[in-house]
Parts: sequence; structure tokens; C-alpha cells
Amino acid sequence: MRTLFGLVFFLFSRFIVFSQVEFNSQDPNFFKFYGAQNVPIHTSYKEALKNGATVIKLNVRQEPIGRSIDKIDKLINTQILYLENNNILQLPNQIGKLNNLFILVSKDNPLRYISPKIADCSSLIYLELWNTHLDSLPNELQYLPNIELLRLLGNQSQDTLHISDSLKRMPRLSTIQFVDVDLFKFPQFILRSKKIENIYLVNCKIDSLPEDIFYLDKIKELNLEGNRIEVLPDALRKLNHLSFLNLKNNKLTTIDERMANIPSLQVLDISGNMIPLAELDILRVLFKRKGKILYSDYEKLRLEWLEEEKKKTEEE
Repeated sequence: MRTLFGLVFFLFSRFIVFSQVEFNSQDPNFFKFYGAQNVPIHTSYKEALKNGATVIKLNVRQEPIGRSIDKIDKLINTQILYLENNNILQLPNQIGKLNNLFILVSKDNPLRYISPKIADCSSLIYLELWNTHLDSLPNELQYLPNIELLRLLGNQSQDTLHISDSLKRMPRLSTIQFVDVDLFKFPQFILRSKKIENIYLVNCKIDSLPEDIFYLDKIKELNLEGNRIEVLPDALRKLNHLSFLNLKNNKLTTIDERMANIPSLQVLDISGNMIPLAELDILRVLFKRKGKILYSDYEKLRLEWLEEEKKKTEEE
């Protein structure tokens, strides 16, 4: 199983190839590409507070902030905020004062609480949280009118992360990416999100897919790598716009050969499952005929079968 960093690298590389949203906080140059041009990038929270309303871009790494995060409302014109390893335990009510903020990234801050006032960040487009300790996401996220991308990469909690169905009301949300988050069930709010096109639920301990997954009529990418899925619902074949499906490292023991008939499907990854060689052989032929890409354990299992046959022959 990949490390979180490896998964995220894979996620971003796939994401950029297949998606319209290309925001990548791991690109050290992303500050140059987003927001106002030719403005200074502040790298100290303490110094930024002194400059107050003149701060547009803030990139703070390794600087302890702690409780002084309550003063963040002084940075009212900030457009891009990147916080990494600052010992921040919460995003307080004052975060709602940042009405011009459209990118918010928190990495390696053990966040335990996000204030409902985040809903007042009306310009927010990309929200990305790394290595949090959240028990739930605030219901008020539903009131963010412009958010397109929600990423949660690594979350440690005592129980399942609670996500309200009310998040289905996020009007522009097109991409969900959760990696190493204890969900156990496929989030229901996603099924009623009208503009969802890209879903990444990787290593989330999901054990099944709902039959009403057909509601995702706009879905283009579905990445479910590293879960516990044993059976695929027939409704999955009704996703006519699905072009990329990753089911790697689940617990599938069979797969319907009609998956090859999904009209827009170009890439299917079913490696790391328990699907027998005979089924993989049929799928391999069908995908090849249609000019589609299939990743599977066919070659590995075929070599194992040949070795077994060779041993039987030698023993005879």
C-alpha cells in the first residue's frame, strides 16, 4: 500500500491529466500562478499581522502560530493562505472575515475544529486540509457558493468522520478528494451533488457502493483505490460519462465483463483484487478490442499458472 505522500502524488498526477481543476499545492510555484500578480508573498504570520490589510498572499511554514490564529481577521484581503506545521488546533470564527480568500490550505496542523463561520468565506474555491484530527466537517460548508474542490488528505479521529448530507447543496462542488480518511460508507451527500465530476475516495475503508450511484450522471473520474469493496452494483454500468475508474486493491472476486461497454470508459484499474485469471482474460480481450486501457493482475496470474503447469508436468 502506498504511503500518503505516494498516494497524493499519484492522485495529483491522475488529477491533472483527467481533470479541469489543476490546483496542486505541492507545486512550490503555485503562489505565482494564482491570485493577484506582482504582489509580495509573505512568509511570516507575525510580520503579516503587522501589515494587516495589505497582505494578499501568505505562505507560512514551520512558524508556531497557536492561539494567535484568532487574529487572522486582520488579514482581510488575503487571497491565498497556506499554513504548514504551525500547531494550529482550530480554524476560529475569525476565519469568516476573509471574504477575499479563494485558496485555503492547512498541512500538518492537527485541526480538531473548523468554525461554522468558514461559510462566510464566500470567495473560497479550493479547500485543502492535510493530517487533521476532525470528527466532522461543519454543515455550514453547504453555504460556500463558489467552492469547487474539497480535499481532505489524512485524518485521524476516534470514530467515522461525520459528513452531513446537507453538503449536497454546495452549488459548484465538482471534485471531492479524500485520502486516508475513515469513512466506511460511501458519503451520501455526494450522490445528490449536482455538479460532481471527480471523486477520489482512497484508503477510506469503504465496504460497498450504493445502488443509487447512478445519480452521479456527470461523473467522469471515480477513484476507489485501497478500500474493502467486494461487489460492484449493476448501476455502476449506467455512468455513461465515466472515463476513469480505479478499483485497485479492493476485495473484488468477480467483475461483470459488461463493464467494457460503459460508453466513455477509457481506463479501468482492477489490479490487486482476487478476480480469477479466466475473467481477467476475457476483460483483457474486450478492452483491447475497444481500444481501452485495462490494468489488472492478468500477467502475474498467468505466469503463476504457467509455473504450476510446469511443475505438474515435471512431477508426471
